[in-house]
Amino acid sequence: MYKILFINNDVDYSDVIVNLFELNGFQVDNCLKANEGLQLAKRNSYDMILISLNLESILGTQLLEVIKLEKPKADVIILSDSNDSQYELMALKAGAVDYIKKDCALDILLERVKLAINRESVNEREVLESAQEGIEVDLKKRLVTKNDEIVHLTKTEYDLLVMFLSNKKESISREKIIREIWKVPANKDYVDSKLVNTHIKNLKKKLDIRSIISIRGIGYRWYE
Repeated sequence: MYKILFINNDVDYSDVIVNLFELNGFQVDNCLKANEGLQLAKRNSYDMILISLNLESILGTQLLEVIKLEKPKADVIILSDSNDSQYELMALKAGAVDYIKKDCALDILLERVKLAINRESVNEREVLESAQEGIEVDLKKRLVTKNDEIVHLTKTEYDLLVMFLSNKKESISREKIIREIWKVPANKDYVDSKLVNTHIKNLKKKLDIRSIISIRGIGYRWYE
């Protein structure tokens, strides 16, 4: 059963949407206030969050931005009664997975929400993770999170993390790291092995990683 959160301050429209989704097997948490919706989004996991563009004290796109700060991986659709294309652009830039007009047919709305949920479920397969470290890497979005908080890495740090998570429990030599990360022959004339050590040290510090261990005379290994 899909679980969705619907944040909308129009009681009549809320009744219509809640009935639509519940009749089609969805579990719906419905709230009329932005603050209440934010608290529900922070406490619970939803397959999709639907937010009306016009709320009582804030734009739906602004609430979307706040939710994304708290839960970067939340999937959100904005429902709009505006014909102004700037709001659609704002929603997509803020991370909405879709922007749907409220006056569309209900069966079309239902189908677009289902498609968005299924599409995001497929995209979730493009994720590398370490449950022990609380780390997830969204390969499609190049997004790294630690305990659901975004961590900004340099390109080299990101590439190193992907390499380690893609080769768990395998020993990775410094030569291989130099060859695949720096795209040059494993020759100290090009990249000093000490530079590799420095980048890995920085990566471990930024993400508080304990699973990367050094293997004397060989290189490194991710072990958990």
